[in-house]
Amino acid sequence: MPRELALLTELMTLDVGDNSLVGTLPEMICEELVQLETVNITNNVFSGALPSTVGLLGALQELDVSHNDFTSSLPSTLGLLGNLEQLDATFNQLTGVLTSALGDLSNLESLLLHQNQLAGQLPSELGLLSNLQQLEVDGNKLNGTIPTQLGGLMALEELHLFDNDLNGPIPSELGALENLEVLGHGWNALTSQLPSHLADLSSLKELWIYDNQLCGPIPPEMAALLVGHIHCIARHPNALPR
Repeated sequence: MPRELALLTELMTLDVGDNSLVGTLPEMICEELVQLETVNITNNVFSGALPSTVGLLGALQELDVSHNDFTSSLPSTLGLLGNLEQLDATFNQLTGVLTSALGDLSNLESLLLHQNQLAGQLPSELGLLSNLQQLEVDGNKLNGTIPTQLGGLMALEELHLFDNDLNGPIPSELGALENLEVLGHGWNALTSQLPSHLADLSSLKELWIYDNQLCGPIPPEMAALLVGHIHCIARHPNALPR
């Protein structure tokens, strides 16, 4: 990406998606183009780390860096983007732990980080994102338990935690998510029983819990929900009764 783009100091939209651009994202662009509201560089061959100077883009509302070869961890300076509504960093090579600074993105509606190599625990600060509608972190190396604070995400419609190394029980607090339509926990190491409070998910359309270590009876409160509303609930290789 040519550094001369930094001369366009009044630029509000930068969209170079679906090309074959290579190299790193120049820090100068983040330092100079502070009027940017949209950055879309999806489906290129950018590599290296996302620059920490991205935190200078205070007007940014949409950041799409998906389908590239970015490495390293997400910079904590992302937490400075108070106007950000959409963050998509899917299908990269991102590593490290998720920064707790993501919890400062008070206007965030969509956090898409699936298909990377992120590790460590889900930060409990994600429970502060009161406007969040999509949280997708599937296909990473996340471990530890699911934070109970996610039960406070009242706007959440989709929660994708597939294909990680999460363990422990499914928090009963998730039963408070009245707008949740998709709850995906498959391919983890979750244990214990299904919490009966999941029966309170009146908007739920899809529940994916296959390939865990769940056990015990399915709560009777969930029977009608499973029969009438759930698209898919897989037992294998859980120990849930038929």
